[in-house]
Amino acid sequence: MVENKPQKRQMRYSDKELKLIKSTFAERDDILIALRKFIYQQELTEKEEVILRESINGEVADLIYKVFIPELDGNSTFTNLTDIYAVNTKDRKIEDISLEIDINILRFNYLKQEIRGLKDLTHGDIKLEDLVSLDVRKEDKCINFGARAGILNHIEGYLNAIRVIAGEKTETFEEMMKRMIQNSSK
Repeated sequence: MVENKPQKRQMRYSDKELKLIKSTFAERDDILIALRKFIYQQELTEKEEVILRESINGEVADLIYKVFIPELDGNSTFTNLTDIYAVNTKDRKIEDISLEIDINILRFNYLKQEIRGLKDLTHGDIKLEDLVSLDVRKEDKCINFGARAGILNHIEGYLNAIRVIAGEKTETFEEMMKRMIQNSSK
């Protein structure tokens, strides 16, 4: 008879990656702000460049890529599967679906180029400021503005996720019980 033991839940990030997030970003909003400015292609101060060069090494840069550009992972927990190219097609016109696909492709091409550029602090060919140009075809304007909005939302959301993860306290069951008992006696 095969024994059905509950398997350990597969998290999106390994214990090693969670420790790396915590050790790099805990109480370090300065790194997150410099990271945001870099991804937005804004000019960095000398101090911000130093912060990024010192804190975003190869291992951290790879983890940031994993955070911002999640790939399909069949081993992830249920309801934790992320597909960056997901498009809702139900009851939609093909033109609207096609437009959303173009927006997603531009958005993720931009994000990929900027995250890859972290290793040497270089920017790619797609410029965030060009995505607000009005001197383009109507369809391109829709794609550009949609991609820009998606880029900003994506960056803010994942920076916040890093900040939350970095701020989480890791405690044992015994430590949690002790804290709960102390809190209940107040």
